[in-house]
Amino acid sequence: MTPWLAPDDPTDGSDAADDRFVDALEDETDNPTGRELRAAIAGLDVDARTTLVALAWLGRGDYDAAEWRDALAAARERGEASASRYLMGIPLLGDYLADGANALGISVAEDEALGLHNPDVGAQRDA
Repeated sequence: MTPWLAPDDPTDGSDAADDRFVDALEDETDNPTGRELRAAIAGLDVDARTTLVALAWLGRGDYDAAEWRDALAAARERGEASASRYLMGIPLLGDYLADGANALGISVAEDEALGLHNPDVGAQRDA
């Protein structure tokens, strides 16, 4: 492993209960959380990836809700560069996405409470 990719504390010996699971967020090439997020973003269609980029910009304050169409147009113009690499390089991405959704009147917390973030919930409801 190259020195700049070495874990912050390779011998910490802690667990999720001790460290609020912050080790899952470390920037390492073999980070399973990073691989999962990268795959999830890459698995989206072009329109969904564009919307995700625009939503991050909205939450970051680059645009406001009244400029949503402008944010989408700018995200489309950004082109087909790696959306996962771009988005994962944004510090506080999760906060920006939640703030952007909130600015559009979408409550991420309510959707999570309803189980809409879990595709298995819909299947269970239909069964």
